[in-house]
Amino acid sequence: MLIASLLITSDTMSPPIPIDETIQTFFRTTLNHQRAKWRKSLLDDSHDSANSSDIENSFDTSFTNLPFDPEETYANFKNCHLHPHFTTPITSVLQQAIMESTKNMISGEYEEPMLSSMVNWKKDVITPWLRSIVGRSSFNKEWKKRLDFAIQQAFCEVRISEMFSIIADYPDSKPAVEELKIALVRTGMHKHLTIQLKSQLQKRLLHPGANTAQIIDVYVSTIKVLRIIDPTDVLLEAVANPVKQYLQNRKDTVRCIVTSLTDEKSGGDLYQELRMQDAKPLDLGVGDINEMEKVDLNELYAFDEDEEDEVLSEGEDENENEKMNDDDESSVESATPTPTQPNQTPKTEVLSMLVGIYGSKELFVNEYRLMLADKLLTNLSFDTDQEVQKLELLKLRFGDSCVHFCEIMVKDLYDSRRINKTIHETVNARNKNKNDSNKNDNDNDVGEDSTVQNSNIVNVAILSDIFWPALQKQELKVHPSIQPSIQEFSDEYAALKNPRKLVFLSTLGVVKLDLELTDEVDETKVVKRR
Repeated sequence: MLIASLLITSDTMSPPIPIDETIQTFFRTTLNHQRAKWRKSLLDDSHDSANSSDIENSFDTSFTNLPFDPEETYANFKNCHLHPHFTTPITSVLQQAIMESTKNMISGEYEEPMLSSMVNWKKDVITPWLRSIVGRSSFNKEWKKRLDFAIQQAFCEVRISEMFSIIADYPDSKPAVEELKIALVRTGMHKHLTIQLKSQLQKRLLHPGANTAQIIDVYVSTIKVLRIIDPTDVLLEAVANPVKQYLQNRKDTVRCIVTSLTDEKSGGDLYQELRMQDAKPLDLGVGDINEMEKVDLNELYAFDEDEEDEVLSEGEDENENEKMNDDDESSVESATPTPTQPNQTPKTEVLSMLVGIYGSKELFVNEYRLMLADKLLTNLSFDTDQEVQKLELLKLRFGDSCVHFCEIMVKDLYDSRRINKTIHETVNARNKNKNDSNKNDNDNDVGEDSTVQNSNIVNVAILSDIFWPALQKQELKVHPSIQPSIQEFSDEYAALKNPRKLVFLSTLGVVKLDLELTDEVDETKVVKRR
């Protein structure tokens, strides 16, 4: 054979590099032929494009017969005892083929398990090809575990390069996350994952073009994904610090978090987080920023360096074994993360980690108090049921004392509905009695009728000033047509709650107007608020 004779004469006549390139080209050709034959068999068996997830879609698999018999060539290599010298070219071809096929088969596929497809591809394509070259005995002894490790390593490489997209698609991408967890335990590539994910977050998330709500959503998904991969939170502590620091410098972070907690429409995961059945008071002592700055991934993950060096020294060439080593059971064990003492504390809840960005619960409660004031001042129905429910949930997480002022604000609105009803009933009863006593007097009848109609046009939200945020207190001249009703309401309140009196903040009110046009009547609202 040409290749065999070329190799024999190369010891004295030719430099090694052209020989290696020739051998690599030969092995690459035979491996591509094996891949094409495998894909053709799949298509012939299924005739169904639905099985394309198990096939290398972007690999050119036009099947043609080779001008030589690969099996015969392999046999000649064995007869000449040449195959021990082919470790380097075989390793190079395998690494390239495995990485190429892994990208083709699993890239962008997060919702279905894909690791089993890679294992089947290895069993149907790589294993028969490699066993034909090196022999069954040498394959089982020297190559089998190295090949298994190379598949897992390539799987990790591709998934780690897509980590941001996987996090953004969570929980739909949960199958990909769970498979990555398994592969990482076998390869020990946790530090590589940390470095790559921090870089991806920095480039694709932590920039002015991303709004704060999106950053928070991705951060919450990051917490959940990394806790599947590493329940000890070692990876999370190493990755989370840059995101926390960036959110800390955004002016609207607190408002976005509070909105997500309390608004059903925009809340998402945080809205559900507040409603967890096993909710506990926030613990800001775990996952503090200052503590996270001290995290050293090399210290938190324990690796047996002696065993790792022993694995790397088994091959003839240490450089080629750095990526594709003989992954025996001890090396897999040593690659498994072993958290040290700092991570023996209980896991911090997602809400606690978000609040821990600023290290203060009061900051979030004060922001909610401002948002609550806006909602209550525009609540024309005085319906407080939803706000009471939210307050009860917030009390479980932030504590009774933190939301005490908010409780009084909600109670003010609830009491306002009752007081408005009482005053309206009193005024209506008095006006009715006057109307009945003067029912025979036509002059007084019209005036009394007008009084009865105007008695319920004013509804007042009565606020306990010291418990509310600072409110706008500018003067606003009220239209003369409703001034008598306001004064009447104020007098009745003074009589009902003596010695208390009302001070009206007209700029915060809402006026309902009936606009009479040429041939129609349109109702609209003009809102005046702080």
